[in-house]
Amino acid sequence: MLHPRIYEELGWKAEYSLEQIIESAWKWHSRNVK
Repeated sequence: MLHPRIYEELGWKAEYSLEQIIESAWKWHSRNVK
């Protein structure tokens, strides 16, 4: 989880969780291995 200060100061929050990012990257890599 990101530090709350990031959202407080920048008004930014992640659209995807780290788990979702890793899963997506793994799926992409699995389909594109040569």
